[in-house]
Amino acid sequence: MWKSVQPTMPVLLGIGFIEAALGVLNPLIGIRLSQNGIGSDLIGIVASAYFVGFLIGTLTCHRIIDRVGHIRAFGVFAVLAANATLLMIVLQHPYVWIVLRAAAGYTLAGAFVIIESWLNDKATEDNRGRVFAVYSVVAWGASGISPLALNLKDQTGTLLFALATICIASSMIPLALTKVGNPEIGQRSHLSILQLIRISPLGVVCCFGAGIFISALYSLLPVYITASPRAAATRRNWLSSSASAPLPPSWRSIRSAISPTITADGRSSSAP
Repeated sequence: MWKSVQPTMPVLLGIGFIEAALGVLNPLIGIRLSQNGIGSDLIGIVASAYFVGFLIGTLTCHRIIDRVGHIRAFGVFAVLAANATLLMIVLQHPYVWIVLRAAAGYTLAGAFVIIESWLNDKATEDNRGRVFAVYSVVAWGASGISPLALNLKDQTGTLLFALATICIASSMIPLALTKVGNPEIGQRSHLSILQLIRISPLGVVCCFGAGIFISALYSLLPVYITASPRAAATRRNWLSSSASAPLPPSWRSIRSAISPTITADGRSSSAP
């Protein structure tokens, strides 16, 4: 298995840093806004801004990748996402956070496009299932562990934002030091959303529904838990357990050569 994942180790380390940041940052924003007396409607808008930016990024970020290549583009996206996260400490206003979260969503969409393009390029038909299963284990594992930091004592309210910024910025290091070449940029054909609906209407509906559920889970569940005094003390356990749920099927895919299918959030999962 090591030979299968060795060419993708820089990418896997990078995604580990990013998911560790997102695992603590997504619930942290809802918790912080709730503690500041912001209503759930505005909290939902701030949370949705990230996914709006992510959607736009998936449709347009390829232009930057085509221009400068995967490694340089990843550095650009990581720096911009780190800047947007750090500015949330400086500009603590919910309407400003809407813009910053949209910017972070756009740039991280570009990072995920590069990561999954890299995995597809370096994987072969024989090991593709295991490579993407390792990717899922790393991603969900990092996002499942990092919410445990939510109960760290932070009198200034900036510690976790700073740690998330450090993780995002650190994701550049493995790719910047890698000796493995960029994935080749070849000719691509554009697939519109309408074409995708015609090809797999059930898949689009399921992905859309799962996206609504996942975004609400990560954004509004922390707000509900914070409002409940009995549950607030164990909120880190609630969030970690929900983020770690996909680990068992992903681990099963590593142990058996199963071809991957793409799940609602863009990561791969095993298909029997």
